[in-house]
Amino acid sequence: MSDSFKINTLLYATALKKQLTCCPGITIGMTSGTAKSKHRTASNNADAKISMIALAFDQFVSETSTPYAFVELDAGAVYMEQSGFKGILSSDMVLSTNRRPEPADIVALLFVHTLASRKNEEFNYICSELFKLYNAFSVVSEEQMIALLCDSYYYGTLKKENHPYIHSNIVDESTLLACVRSSNPREIPELKGTNTVKPGFAFRKAKKKKNVEENDLRIFINDCKAGKFLVDFSWEDSQTEYVQSLQQLDGYIPNYEFQSILKKIKYRTDKVLKRLPDLDLAKGEDRITAIGNDYINLTLSGKPGTGKTKLAYMLAAATGLPIYTVSNSHNTDEDEYEGKTKMIDGRAVSVETDTLKCVEKGGILLLEEINLVNAAVTMGALGQLVEFPFIIKKFGYQPLRRHPLCIIITTMNTGTAGSKFMSQPFANRFKQSFVLDDPKKDDFIRILMNTGASRDICRWVYDCYERVVACVEDDNEMADVESILLSLSIRSCIGAIENIQEGMEPKTAIQNSIIGKIAEQDREVAESCSKILSSMRELDIEEEE
Repeated sequence: MSDSFKINTLLYATALKKQLTCCPGITIGMTSGTAKSKHRTASNNADAKISMIALAFDQFVSETSTPYAFVELDAGAVYMEQSGFKGILSSDMVLSTNRRPEPADIVALLFVHTLASRKNEEFNYICSELFKLYNAFSVVSEEQMIALLCDSYYYGTLKKENHPYIHSNIVDESTLLACVRSSNPREIPELKGTNTVKPGFAFRKAKKKKNVEENDLRIFINDCKAGKFLVDFSWEDSQTEYVQSLQQLDGYIPNYEFQSILKKIKYRTDKVLKRLPDLDLAKGEDRITAIGNDYINLTLSGKPGTGKTKLAYMLAAATGLPIYTVSNSHNTDEDEYEGKTKMIDGRAVSVETDTLKCVEKGGILLLEEINLVNAAVTMGALGQLVEFPFIIKKFGYQPLRRHPLCIIITTMNTGTAGSKFMSQPFANRFKQSFVLDDPKKDDFIRILMNTGASRDICRWVYDCYERVVACVEDDNEMADVESILLSLSIRSCIGAIENIQEGMEPKTAIQNSIIGKIAEQDREVAESCSKILSSMRELDIEEEE
């Protein structure tokens, strides 16, 4: 039996819209107009498209991917083993497997086959550079290189080699193993054979995922406190009040999003700083040169109380970047960004906004609840700021170029009353979007302990919170469950702890904070949740007093 798979279909016609782990914000199927392979003809101006080749790269480097083992056979054939799946891809594109392969299995073999063949030098070079980036930062910040990787494979391998189909012969495991030079391929950490991939970026088994990344994150936050990620730039005296101290990191419980974004900021700002000595930032054109492709626009989204604003301020503390905050609403207009006119002593005076200060002098521009703002306002005032030509109209008429060290972060509360999605044209200008959820239990409790309460009190409050959430989810089918859950957050738990610290009886403290938030929306559901308090153990706080 033989099945034929068209490679084009596997790479580009898949319905998979998976987001890459190694490169946040990049999904299969996205297009990028700036990344073009040298193997293209001069007349081909179509946009490069992210294919499943990017997913293959992601599988090999991501800590969450399934381990792979590879061995190169004679004549460029490649053997792969992955969690019970075994396959061989020969040089004439014949695929032998122990079961019907998934598209991802085939693309993984295509990927490593190309590296082993050494025929597409561009592809191999890009891979080498991407591996260097990943090994240095655990994430890949070069989105254009990911697109170029896919483009190079299509034009430099697929079309050039003229192999539009893979033929798959389903064979048994013993036949496969007989073709392999090693009796135990699981122990092979990298490619072996006559055409081995160069050491340094040879594929290896995926890293074992760390236990909730706790140890790594603890080391990481200590590096932050030591100033490892400070941006080496002299800020003006007028910006001093906007700079956060490293001491603010004391007690902060970092998460993966904080780590990824901070590494991204450090990587991009270092590239900008290398260009600055030869440029005059007073000139708008030099600002564009300094920015290059290293500008950062990103979005933090999630339900209220998940620490979006806190994360942004901790990024500012770790980098030393001044941070300017704009609180948005349904009534926000262009003047909030472009500058305001106020009457002072009977005359009209133009007043700079924090947006203008950040754009002109650099720092983190934090635009809170950006999705509440009218789409015409965001596009009209900020559309040209977040991407080329990087301009905002100061006081509505004066072009002001974006500072090369100006980082734009937007936040969105999702699912709350009055909230909505950003307009698509504006959202597309933010290449990375990080979703924040409630912290995991241990981190949740450690955050609560920052109030000064004991672990026992914090654990008890968390247990109450967890039971209330379960009650809302399981026993209230007719209620607006999603809306109620959005009202419950770490903030309501902190409110309960503060009540206890002020002398309130513990169960009453829960009633007046966590359950009280539910009562604001649905009293019947709140009454139902109140019943669980009777089953909670009594909290002995005498020692605390």
